[in-house]
Amino acid sequence: MPDRREEILNKIWQSDSSLLQVAIVLNSDVSLIKYAMDEYMKECCLSLLEYVAKNTITHYVAPDGIVEFKYKGEWITREQLFENFL
Repeated sequence: MPDRREEILNKIWQSDSSLLQVAIVLNSDVSLIKYAMDEYMKECCLSLLEYVAKNTITHYVAPDGIVEFKYKGEWITREQLFENFL
């Protein structure tokens, strides 16, 4: 998975510069902002894995590489699974 943290920070800067300016003023070390992003993502991923395990979600990989998940008897996309998780 490519490192997209700079890209994400730049998108935030372009869409709402005041939000990123506040973050930088409060914490001028961008590496700490990246670290916080990494820690948050790790927490989210671990929570998602736990959710999948608790709900005994199975998956299927189609020949074209698309992955579907069986959730409560219905095949859903990864986006739908993520929405259910949230």
